[in-house]
Amino acid sequence: MLSDSMAKRLEIMEMAVQSLAGLPGQVAALDTRVASLELQFLQFREETRSEFSALRTEVREGDEQTRAEMRVLHEEVLERIALLGEGRASRSVGRVVRQPPKRHTKKR
Repeated sequence: MLSDSMAKRLEIMEMAVQSLAGLPGQVAALDTRVASLELQFLQFREETRSEFSALRTEVREGDEQTRAEMRVLHEEVLERIALLGEGRASRSVGRVVRQPPKRHTKKR
């Protein structure tokens, strides 16, 4: 017969083997979860890439629209400046331009 210490050691070994027997199932479950997370991560990455691409396109379109509006405003300002210049030129024709009075400074 087996001694008590030997029986106890055998019992411990059997418990260890039983707990190790469940490991392949646990590893398979973890493998499935990791594969699922990997797929989710790849989908997220693709969605993020496409959203940023769409955002860049919108910003570029907005920039072009802003530039076009700025060009129109610039042309309007140039036209107004030209009109103001023409108005001043027509008023000053035949008019004597008055010089500001000279200041007399005392010499010391």
